[in-house]
Amino acid sequence: IAFMMFGSAAAAYADDNTFTSYSDAQQYIYQNVMDMNPEIDYTLKLSSMSDFDQFSSTSISGLTALDNGIGTDGDYAALDLYNGDNFSYSCEEQNGQYIIHVRDQVSYRLSKSQEQAYQDKLNSVMRKVAVKGNTEKKVKSIYSYVTKNVKYDYSSNLKDTAYTAYAALVNKKAVCNGYAALVYDMCRKADIPCRIIVGTANGGCHAWNLIKVNGKWYNADATWDAGNHTYRYFMKSDKQFRGHKRAAAYSNSRFKRLCPSASKSLKVS
Repeated sequence: IAFMMFGSAAAAYADDNTFTSYSDAQQYIYQNVMDMNPEIDYTLKLSSMSDFDQFSSTSISGLTALDNGIGTDGDYAALDLYNGDNFSYSCEEQNGQYIIHVRDQVSYRLSKSQEQAYQDKLNSVMRKVAVKGNTEKKVKSIYSYVTKNVKYDYSSNLKDTAYTAYAALVNKKAVCNGYAALVYDMCRKADIPCRIIVGTANGGCHAWNLIKVNGKWYNADATWDAGNHTYRYFMKSDKQFRGHKRAAAYSNSRFKRLCPSASKSLKVS
């Protein structure tokens, strides 16, 4: 699995696991989740306990924030690979600093061999998909591939893998999170900003995408467009993206400021 390294966090990941800022710790967590490490241990040296309050009961959820120094890459780690954890910490005060030792035991939806098989398949597919044309044509090529090749998994006994891009690409059968994760990862490989959005659709839990084209963010739901020759839920403004409601984390003013939706839908030929 290939990673991007991020400034000071790259050195910290290689040589140390002690941090003085929340953002540097997040980058370290991201690297470990992408590496599928089952235990993530690190130390925070903070001047105030209020700094630690930025962490939720699972700090991995912070990877989906756009302004965390990771960009949009955290969505794959937090919403595709991650499958729960046991988060614990101890704290001591030294010379006016709070020393917090964190241990996060993480489980994953995939094995490392499955993730490697997925990356190999993805690289092969991306050599044929989204290699020509402008951003609009690349996005449509990606969306077309997913909606034509992935079927919805209606199994009564869904496995954790059904929620992953691996299931969508390798097994060609997934639930909504798998569709959204594959669109997201293919866009990411094509250098197209993309987000996985979690919320509800027609009253049930659902996941879809926001895709950035020409400086504006558009909604896209590959699950609902799967198998169709014409798309009703592709590159839509919020107003025309009916039946979908974002979770609070994706509908608050902060998120909307970071990922402002287009006021009009985009027609892609």
